[in-house]
Amino acid sequence: MSTRRIVIDNCPGAIIEWTGENQRLDITLTTFQRTYCALHNNYLFMLGVYVVQRPHEETEDFESRIKRLDPLFRFIANSITIQNQYY
Repeated sequence: MSTRRIVIDNCPGAIIEWTGENQRLDITLTTFQRTYCALHNNYLFMLGVYVVQRPHEETEDFESRIKRLDPLFRFIANSITIQNQYY
């Protein structure tokens, strides 16, 4: 698990990342999750993105896919606007 501070649309926030395993029937799935959080007034905004390791996928390929998707995740999080702060 890792965390770091960020700013989303002039609001303080954080990125929380972790990787975990879940078992469903006879399949164990490894999941990477990144959550972007931001605070505005008394509201907490959260955006979660996930990457699931495919069965029989090598760990290196899984990590490579996470790195390849990172710019997309950042683009989506950076597009968040909190409209009521501009009124």
